[in-house]
Amino acid sequence: PRCETLAEAAALIIAIAYDPAAAEPAAAEPAPPPEPPEPPPSSEPPAPRPSPEPPEPPVPEPDERAIELPAGLGGVVAVGVTPKANAGGALRLGLRYDWLQVFAEGALWLPVQATVEDGPAGGDLALQTLGLVGCGGTSVGWEPLRMGGCARVLLARVRAEGFGVTRPGAATGLWLGLGPGGFATVELTPWLAARVELAALVAATRPRWLLRNVGELGDPGVITLHGGLGLDVTF
Repeated sequence: PRCETLAEAAALIIAIAYDPAAAEPAAAEPAPPPEPPEPPPSSEPPAPRPSPEPPEPPVPEPDERAIELPAGLGGVVAVGVTPKANAGGALRLGLRYDWLQVFAEGALWLPVQATVEDGPAGGDLALQTLGLVGCGGTSVGWEPLRMGGCARVLLARVRAEGFGVTRPGAATGLWLGLGPGGFATVELTPWLAARVELAALVAATRPRWLLRNVGELGDPGVITLHGGLGLDVTF
């Protein structure tokens, strides 16, 4: 036992000679630093949240009430300008904005014959007209159907040439009428529509058809009925 004790002491002395720190006791680990105290509650209100950006204004829809350029072709009839009913063909051009439309219309009419009361003599009456029409209308129930009222002014040039006698005379007269009317259109395609219209015109001038060597063929009535049927193309 004493030999073992001496051996251990000798080993300790040798270890200290090589590593003096081995004889020092292990240093204790330092204690963790104390946690910082909590800050006192602030009396200032919290910062406001940023407000959201305002929404962008909506893009306005395009105005569908653009000016349109309708053109029409059709047949016309008139009762009252000459002693017999007249029929012809008409061409019209106009402007349309929303519910309002204005047309200028020209027509060529088939000639009609009128005779004097007491003989075979008479005259051929050829008619040309120029009219101005203003209308206002809207869709009624069914969207393709539009109906409305119109105001019409019609100027007619009538050329009468006699027949049935030697050296028959000829004459030219102007007739003017104006009055209310109505129309209806049905849209067949976005650019094509069928049209029907009717007007009652009061005669402002009533020329007499009095031909030399023939006699009087009659005079226009106070009221003339004017009607039309055709197709309108919109540009």
